[in-house]
Amino acid sequence: MSELVTHEFISEISRKHNIPAGWLMEDIQVRATDSISQWFLLQKIDDALAIGYPYAYLVGKVQFLDLTLRIKEGVFIPRPETEQLTDLAIQKIKEYGGNLVVADLCAGSGAIGLAIKKYVPENEVWLVERNPYACQIIRENAERLNIKVNLICQCCFSETTKSQLKHRVTFVISNPPYVLPKELNQVDRSVIQYEPQEAWLAPPSDPLYYYREIISQYGNPQKVLLFFEGGPSIYEDVLRLLHEAGYKKTSVIKDFSGKERFIIGEPSSTDE
Repeated sequence: MSELVTHEFISEISRKHNIPAGWLMEDIQVRATDSISQWFLLQKIDDALAIGYPYAYLVGKVQFLDLTLRIKEGVFIPRPETEQLTDLAIQKIKEYGGNLVVADLCAGSGAIGLAIKKYVPENEVWLVERNPYACQIIRENAERLNIKVNLICQCCFSETTKSQLKHRVTFVISNPPYVLPKELNQVDRSVIQYEPQEAWLAPPSDPLYYYREIISQYGNPQKVLLFFEGGPSIYEDVLRLLHEAGYKKTSVIKDFSGKERFIIGEPSSTDE
């Protein structure tokens, strides 16, 4: 099997599945040393992608902003919308002048909190995640990228978590599970089949659970800035929760596809 055939196969897979050819080349060169082994490995990759298996799980990594993060099955793969959320948050932190205590709640792979600490390092950053597989990934990424963050491997609403953060945090950012059960027909089959449901599907009995609890337990309209990812079906309800909690300065920002995606509650000074 010639190198030319291997390169042609890589190009074909790249076009077919819309993934970077460079990543494919890097992956097979690490996992197979000769062209024949590489061709068979590419065939396995092509077959896996054809049934919807996520490419990020195949290669064990995902690009997030300028960070290359390790990822594995059992941990939700961060999306471009969350990159936009993080970029907006970094801009907002800079506007506030830094030196904030930032909490990334429902941190998943840790992409949000790690990126914030990377690009505005003067801030204290905490990541909270209860999934032990995700916590392992966060630790690995933080160590490999040499990013110093604080990690709590418990539920966001546990007494241990609240005792460490509730009265200190000044910036809360979260991408909680928000897909509604009625929206399952809009979710890519690969997400349904392979990614952890608890990371993206809102609790059926109370779809606003995470938003309500984060706002009520960590919000403070005089002190704490709240930054959420959500969706068109729930953003009005999240705004209502913010208003009910006393947040007067709220906003919604659309994502790159024009959908209402990011919900913000900013603190007001006590003399306003």
